[in-house]
Amino acid sequence: MANDDWRTPRWLIDHIDNWNGIQLDPCASNNNAYWFSIYNFNTKFNPKLDGLKLDWKSLTFCNPPYSRGNLIKWTQKAKLEYMLYDVESISLVPIDPSTKWWRQMFVVHPYPTVWCSLSKRVRFIGATGSPKFASALIYYGSCKKSFVRHFSKIGICYSAI
Repeated sequence: MANDDWRTPRWLIDHIDNWNGIQLDPCASNNNAYWFSIYNFNTKFNPKLDGLKLDWKSLTFCNPPYSRGNLIKWTQKAKLEYMLYDVESISLVPIDPSTKWWRQMFVVHPYPTVWCSLSKRVRFIGATGSPKFASALIYYGSCKKSFVRHFSKIGICYSAI
């Protein structure tokens, strides 16, 4: 299974879904749409559609493909959906301040409402072993205090000033 198809582990999906209920996963593919068979997401997603071209409209969980050039597209999409339509989203991304896509999240307004540095490495389903990088949940939305209260149980939360 290619690393663009690694699935989010169940403990993390559970934690996110228990917060406000995931409504959409625009990054689902035929190889990683497993969670739709477990969770009753209100918005079903057809993996053949391009999640970057869809209107998200509700709480969206995004574990984007990590291959070159993809993270910037997905983080900009989350920012745009929040800016234009006030859509809440949580993106699971590697922490890497040395990259252009990471810096653009915090230099170009609007900044993420809050982000959570996960306290343990995410062992993705389909990967062999743990990754060599730390992960973060990037949140755009209006429920900052609620997000911090819930996600501080699994990491350290930060907010842009």
